[in-house]
Amino acid sequence: MDDLILDIFYNEIIPDLNTKKGKVKIHDNLYYFPFSIVTDEKEEASFFFNDARNEDLSFEAPVLIIRDKENFDLMLVEYIKCQIQFLNEEENLRNYLVLCCGESIRNQIKYLLLLTWKNATSEDFLNPQVFLSRRIQFFMKEDNLNPLQAQLDITQGLSIVSEIKRQFASLETPYYLDSKVIGYNQNGNEESYPLPQISYGISEGIAYLYSIKGQKRPHNENKTPFFKKVDRYLYKANDHVQDSFEYQAYKEKKSDYYPENISDISVSALYSLTMFLKHLERNKITKLVIPSFLPLRYLAKEQAINETVSLFRFLYKEERLEQIKEEELAQLTRDICNQTEKLIRTLRRLSYHFPNIEIISYPFDLDSNLQMKISAYTNKETHILTNLYNQITSFSKSR
Repeated sequence: MDDLILDIFYNEIIPDLNTKKGKVKIHDNLYYFPFSIVTDEKEEASFFFNDARNEDLSFEAPVLIIRDKENFDLMLVEYIKCQIQFLNEEENLRNYLVLCCGESIRNQIKYLLLLTWKNATSEDFLNPQVFLSRRIQFFMKEDNLNPLQAQLDITQGLSIVSEIKRQFASLETPYYLDSKVIGYNQNGNEESYPLPQISYGISEGIAYLYSIKGQKRPHNENKTPFFKKVDRYLYKANDHVQDSFEYQAYKEKKSDYYPENISDISVSALYSLTMFLKHLERNKITKLVIPSFLPLRYLAKEQAINETVSLFRFLYKEERLEQIKEEELAQLTRDICNQTEKLIRTLRRLSYHFPNIEIISYPFDLDSNLQMKISAYTNKETHILTNLYNQITSFSKSR
């Protein structure tokens, strides 16, 4: 297995990236991985990226720098073996791997090797051994993985439950926190209201939070009394949180300037994050790192847009194609920026309610991450989120 992993990486992936500009076909599926790999110190010293530049990209794609090849190889092999074992332990993840790249072990390893770097920051491409070591630790089970629960509103029969679950390798981390509000509808049947999922990993006592993603909800959810009841309850998190004057003017269309404001968030995410905070506390985590930008994910989407637009070259004039491409790329950039800004805004809002969470640095102060310090929780103020935090308890999954 070790030799097979390295053979695929050096004799298939590196040549593919150099000759096909990041377009890789696996089991009839086309994937985009626009990055390059440098393995030789002399090559690195004389490396100019425009020699291998992908002209379809708006800015330079990342370069994976391998300086200590022996150590890198050991780490890479260990990581891929951890990933394969992790996926094989859960049938639906194993089946999804087959769906993506077929039954061929060689194709599966190639796909997993490429996916690895979609979760790397700009700094990670320069220090791949540190990155791989961290990712290996993400697979290790934490001391306490029991589900969490808390009563939200006893008069309305609402409670919240959070559970650590596994997810596929194309997502940012092996594990995520899945939370939902549980209650009963007017017929006495149990219903659940999905809350945003938190993708995270833990390494060396540090939690890395990659995303807070809302879930798809039932088609007619807004028409059901249960979902309306939960919505009303969740919005109580906005009590006593005042909009800034600048944001109020923006909402009233008195100004075109959009200011950053902690009130402009999805309140449901605050409940997921409160449960996540309790999970970090019970595992004695005191530092939280939030990667703000994963370049390969952005560039892969950009490359896909370019490829899609090029398919219409026989239908539109060149000027029109350029216009379409620019519009699509501009929307992609807005979406990525909005996601990043909203994530940071949501975490700022969390620190507003929990003063024991301190922002140490913002993205690009020290590196591309948002960094937060978590002190012992001593907040005595009464708020729906702090009340929730105080009553969260663990319970056995077999319960």
